[in-house]
Amino acid sequence: MDNDANVYLLWSALFLVQIRVHNLLDHIIQPSDETSLKVTSAAKEKDSDLWNRFDAVLLQWMYATVTQDILTSILVINDTAEEYWKRIATMFNDNKHARVVQLENQFSNTNLKDFPSTKAYCNHLKLFSDQLTNVDSPITNTRLVLKMIASLTDAYAGFVTYVQQHDPLPTFAPAKSRLELEETTMLQRASRESSSDTI
Repeated sequence: MDNDANVYLLWSALFLVQIRVHNLLDHIIQPSDETSLKVTSAAKEKDSDLWNRFDAVLLQWMYATVTQDILTSILVINDTAEEYWKRIATMFNDNKHARVVQLENQFSNTNLKDFPSTKAYCNHLKLFSDQLTNVDSPITNTRLVLKMIASLTDAYAGFVTYVQQHDPLPTFAPAKSRLELEETTMLQRASRESSSDTI
């Protein structure tokens, strides 16, 4: 992982999956309910050597998956996995508002004409939407679908009308699927017309 906030979100999501597989989540995120907290504290006291060994394994995993810059900027002697995890999160969350402004700007300026296909265009919009959700600035389905149709080219005017006539608007996934089908139909029609012109 490098200093890119987008990469941090992916890294943290994948890392959380990895430690859940090994049942080590309580090493970096303390349980919120009292019962689970007592269980975690009892496990630490019962076999502190095993707890410390698992903690060291998690630290190794984190050290091995971040860049040298991140590692050296937040490395502490005799660290714990929980404290290291918190420092990484702080490093990226400190710039959250600036990241929201940047992502909002990129989302607003995304247009179909800049992409090779409707699929690539829609995937890009969804990526920005997911990233904004990850920085506590979620985009509603309505806004996402309206943005999708607002930035289409004139060739998709019929599709835009079709979507606008729905109340409520369709969710993003079926609207995306319908748009991709519309593109395929247009390409097939263009191919048939091209073939008939050469005969």
